[in-house]
Amino acid sequence: SSDGSLQMTSQSEGKSYPPTGVIGSVWQSSDSGGTWSKDNIPLQVGHIFRQGGLAMSADGIYRYYTSNNGVVRSDDSGATWNNIPLFVDALGVAVSVDGRHITVGVRTGMMKVSNDFGLSFVSKGPSAGNRVVSMSADGSMQMSVGFLPGGSDGTLYTSQDYWTKWTPHVTVINSWRTGTVSLDGNVLIAVGFSTSVYMSIDRGVTW
Repeated sequence: SSDGSLQMTSQSEGKSYPPTGVIGSVWQSSDSGGTWSKDNIPLQVGHIFRQGGLAMSADGIYRYYTSNNGVVRSDDSGATWNNIPLFVDALGVAVSVDGRHITVGVRTGMMKVSNDFGLSFVSKGPSAGNRVVSMSADGSMQMSVGFLPGGSDGTLYTSQDYWTKWTPHVTVINSWRTGTVSLDGNVLIAVGFSTSVYMSIDRGVTW
């Protein structure tokens, strides 16, 4: 959340599951990490929580976890949950502070995006797969890190108009690992394949 009082984390429990089991768990804290409780999310049988695939609005009302078949969504601070079968292997997820804009990175194909609080999703953006996604507070500035076949690092893209136009950033390096966007969208930080960290203070024009 915006003040850090509500936090979430995901965990792979290290147990042996049958092929039809649910793998992983998600924990939440409402006291700045002092204590933690397990979220009882109705993930469908055979689905797997994705490491790092969780995000929420600033007030904690809208929450999203990714799985190997889509997204699990709550619009009431985690009291109830709904599976959203996007029929893709969802990886990273990013949410605007008000919960209206959601971007879901997928292993192959274009990202899944929503501008109606997750009620509906459409495909947008680069088609090579997107491992990591991040956005500014209002969702207008977004970043995507590609996911190439075999799990290798890919191209970094940015959009300044809610997914409409995407710009690849290959002039610095060709292979990126992860990245993030500041709340105002002006500062971008990205990590290259060689583990070097790059920063832009002009929305990706220079690094």
